Amino acid sequence: MTLKPGADPDRVARELRAVLPNDVQVFTRPELEAHEVAFWTTRTATGLIFGSGLIVAFVVGIMVLYQTLATQIARQLPQFATLKAIGYTNRFQMGSFSFEAVLLMLIAFFPALAAALGVYAVIRSQTLLPTHLTGTQAGGGVRITLMMSVISAFLSVGRLRRADPAEIF
Repeated sequence: MTLKPGADPDRVARELRAVLPNDVQVFTRPELEAHEVAFWTTRTATGLIFGSGLIVAFVVGIMVLYQTLATQIARQLPQFATLKAIGYTNRFQMGSFSFEAVLLMLIAFFPALAAALGVYAVIRSQTLLPTHLTGTQAGGGVRITLMMSVISAFLSVGRLRRADPAEIF
């Protein structure tokens, strides 16, 4: 249904809900979009499979970055033990590894963003579906990958925290 120019969609929807029976649902465009997203993500197998895939990807991302950082710590353990011996705290070393993890995240994020934009363009051209990567979605991706990198850094410095400079040399 198309409204006349200047009509308030929310007011018209409220009036229709008051007049129509309870078994009829009236949605504004944003309400319909939210209803469809909720339906496809929570009530269908497709949504559950994609949700499960996101969880697996999150855990795998943490583990890959953890392995990378843990390998660097193992290779340079004597140097980090020396820093610890001369007074650098575990907190400082955790901060430096968090910074390194964030740098690795940024290095990986931008090519991944370019690939995602390419995939969206292919989907749009091949299926004629109106798919777009919004700034909110990209920002959510940045926040999630940032969280993954900090978790990985925290997990990887466990060996470094336990390192005793006297035992390494």
